Amino acid sequence: MHNIDFNILHELLINKRPKLLGNITLSKDNSFEDMTEVMDFLNNLDNSNDKVYRSEIDMIEVHFLQKQNNCPQIIKNISKNLKKFEPFKSRELNVVGFIGFDNAIGYNWHYDDYHLVAMNIIGNTTWYFKDGSTIEMNPGDLMFVPSPIEHKVVGTTERFTISFCCLINKNRFTL
Repeated sequence: MHNIDFNILHELLINKRPKLLGNITLSKDNSFEDMTEVMDFLNNLDNSNDKVYRSEIDMIEVHFLQKQNNCPQIIKNISKNLKKFEPFKSRELNVVGFIGFDNAIGYNWHYDDYHLVAMNIIGNTTWYFKDGSTIEMNPGDLMFVPSPIEHKVVGTTERFTISFCCLINKNRFTL
């Protein structure tokens, strides 16, 4: 499926830094071809309790995508592969999709209470970090962001970005 070594996640957690992990080739057979397909997918989600929509000014957020029957294979494959590696191996994994329009800011400066691997499916994003660094992401790019690194994400085109989120149990020791 890919040549990405998720073993590096543990090292990145210790160093507390984000890193572009590599790129996975996307095709219409394993992903969404365009935003029309993404919107069709959203409109046809089943009525399970496993999803939550939250509409922002220029963004839609959809939770638990990997639990949908018609979810693209690339999302299911990455979820399955991440669960083989720490910290994702020993914690709950949720998959969240972000649909944004040109120059839409996902959220202003924030940090997450979970470690995440982000993947651009459609479009481009720029991730800004409080330390002054930036990472540009194109379709197929995967990036790891350990918690609690402060960041904001701006879609430089309309975009569909997936976050594979490793929930952190606040009552337990975490790296």
